[in-house]
Amino acid sequence: MNSDGLPIDAHTGRGYLRGRVALAALLRTLRIGAGDRVVVPGYSCSALAEGVIATGARPVYVDVDPETYNISPSSLNAALDDRVRAVVIQHTYGIPADMESLLALTEEHGLPVIEDCCHTLDSRWRGRLLGTFGYGAFYSFEAGKPITTGIGGWARVNDQAPQGDLARDHDACAVPSMVQQAKIELMRRGATLLYRPGTYWRVKKLYNRLQALGIIAKTYNTMEQDEAGSVLADAAQQEFKTRLGSVQARAVIGALGRYRRTLARRRTNIAAAWRALETAGVRGLPRIPADADAILIRLPALVDDKERTLALAAERNVELSNNYVSPVHPYKGEALRAFGYEPGSCPASERIADEVVCLPVGPATRDRDIERGAALVAAQ
Repeated sequence: MNSDGLPIDAHTGRGYLRGRVALAALLRTLRIGAGDRVVVPGYSCSALAEGVIATGARPVYVDVDPETYNISPSSLNAALDDRVRAVVIQHTYGIPADMESLLALTEEHGLPVIEDCCHTLDSRWRGRLLGTFGYGAFYSFEAGKPITTGIGGWARVNDQAPQGDLARDHDACAVPSMVQQAKIELMRRGATLLYRPGTYWRVKKLYNRLQALGIIAKTYNTMEQDEAGSVLADAAQQEFKTRLGSVQARAVIGALGRYRRTLARRRTNIAAAWRALETAGVRGLPRIPADADAILIRLPALVDDKERTLALAAERNVELSNNYVSPVHPYKGEALRAFGYEPGSCPASERIADEVVCLPVGPATRDRDIERGAALVAAQ
């Protein structure tokens, strides 16, 4: 598989059923399991926690910097103890994390870093691709990501020594049945054919309905309780032992080519959305390091009444997404404890989740879509 300069490369990585499965694979190659702790951002989706819990380890949530939406170095420093075996650094929305400070801390404690690159393929820090700084990185190919294969994921390791471990882990995983691969391919084709900013709310409703009926795979798994704490439900555990199917692997190749061809349009949309929100004086535009090239998956902003803003967006057929609604999206309240999150433990993350909405900047987004979205957000 030729990634043409992107980090999806068969020499350094392997494909898995989902991005969270790729994370679990990387943790397995580090021999991380029961009794271990893995630091994760307190502003992400439950798929990240699933990848940790699938190995028997437990996530340790750390707060984010509200100006960057990424892990706060001071919060990370406070969380490090003898039980922590690895740190997952998420590049939220494609915004490069403060790698200088975070890597200094992890190196001081001798901890491997896994980069969560599910929101980016091409963002760079000091000219270097995100995903190439730590022990390894993982990527997601689900709907709404830089490329999609319906569902899918990729794990990469950056040194030669663990590449054999990753290859053996991959080879030990099951191949999805052709029926399962066909369903995933239908998801990809449906998303590709149906989605436009003008159809966002209708497609979202249809997608949720098909998930509820069991026709397509659910985005998030449920947790059960045993003596040791939260564990994945039995039905979900098998997917953490499943690799990327051949149908999806072929789709990755085509998607990477399309990504390259549309990258200039994505850059134009990012700049246009940024200008529109900045001119309107909207709160919450992220602080991006001066030495970074951020290829965003969407552009976040903060509003005073998130629920009302999203209701108006749906009513007026304006695409605005709500990622994230909580520190462990999409769960709230007591449900967060099933994923090891204690409500109130990451106050900055919780405040952002209560206020954030995101504008689309993908290649299907038109100037008019950006103008309408920015005007709606600015009015709130």
